[in-house]
Amino acid sequence: SSDYTFSMRPQINITAPLAGANVISHSSNTPIRWEYTGSTISTVSTDYSLDGGVNWTSINTSIDVTENNTYLWPLVPTTTSSNNTMVRVVDEGNSLVIGQSDLFSIVGSLVLGGPTGGEEIKAGETFYITWTQYSVGLINLSYSTDGGSGWTSLPTNYNASPPNYPWNVANDTIISNNVLVAIEDTSNPSVVNDTSAGNFSIIADRTST
Repeated sequence: SSDYTFSMRPQINITAPLAGANVISHSSNTPIRWEYTGSTISTVSTDYSLDGGVNWTSINTSIDVTENNTYLWPLVPTTTSSNNTMVRVVDEGNSLVIGQSDLFSIVGSLVLGGPTGGEEIKAGETFYITWTQYSVGLINLSYSTDGGSGWTSLPTNYNASPPNYPWNVANDTIISNNVLVAIEDTSNPSVVNDTSAGNFSIIADRTST
């Protein structure tokens, strides 16, 4: 038998965010999840890195370890990082006990403010397309008059700030009740994009002669 007393060091394993995930810039609903072993961990701290783990910035401290299935990142930094972001969870009672995530990305946030659906826009008038954005530089805009089957480009590489575009609806635009508007981040269009929540209408200007 051994004359030495030893103990098993507890472990922390990060289960979210997953490797390759796209986390939204400036969001407050991103789960950070972990599993842990042992009964000696009481509170933990959370940190993030934008450079693959070289430098770390504090997210929060004094988190009860039992929040491992409910904890949310309070505010993701307002930046982008292409598959070079990590988070870690550290036992505040033993800094050698660390759980570290795989690499993931922080991507821009782009949410269409209007049109949202139900509006009636007269051909020949100007309608302001609006949005909210974080960490997006340039956007592409387009519209559809057939519920999204086909799209017509509006400006591309348009400055995302200020967050509006004066759409001069041409007199010869197709009259339709199935119109949608779409916006997308020019640098990451397949991931960062939004579309009208519902159809709106382009109607004829019956006052014109």
